[in-house]
Amino acid sequence: LEEFRAAIGAENVHTDPETRREYSDTYSPKEWTEYLPPAVLQPATVEEVQAVVRIANRLGIELWANSQGRNNGYGGSAPRHAGTVVVNLRRMNRVLEVNEEFSYVVVEPGVSFNDLYDYTQANGHRIWVDCPDIGWGSVVGNSLEHGFGYTVNGDRANSVCGIEVVLPNGELLRTGMGAMT
Repeated sequence: LEEFRAAIGAENVHTDPETRREYSDTYSPKEWTEYLPPAVLQPATVEEVQAVVRIANRLGIELWANSQGRNNGYGGSAPRHAGTVVVNLRRMNRVLEVNEEFSYVVVEPGVSFNDLYDYTQANGHRIWVDCPDIGWGSVVGNSLEHGFGYTVNGDRANSVCGIEVVLPNGELLRTGMGAMT
């Protein structure tokens, strides 16, 4: 825990029961504590994610990553193995690019559909944000878990053009068009 605190700040390493419960399966009985994470880490940058992954890899700590951690239909934020530390990416919540000409956005994993909509409205972008029923969910998380919307752009999983992945050794891998200079 001390290494994680040094890497991402003590205020972003949560071990209190209330936060740990938030990142468990919402629908499991409260007595079922086997999958309650021992800690929840909330990095804010790619470099912090890389540091967390490197520390965990070196120490043999299992990680369970999520974007918003609110996918209640699929077990929420609960790790699938006892003792696994949750890495929640909610603090990585910046819209990095909106391209109206080619109709795409580049977002960090903590950006919700509500965040993206608010950003496009505040900045006068003429782009349609296709939200699922729950706008507080993550655009990235919903896309990776094959969430679906209501418009012609609703099949988000088929529309992902590239992702940035932190590998188990902490190296960064970019796929698709993001891998090109």
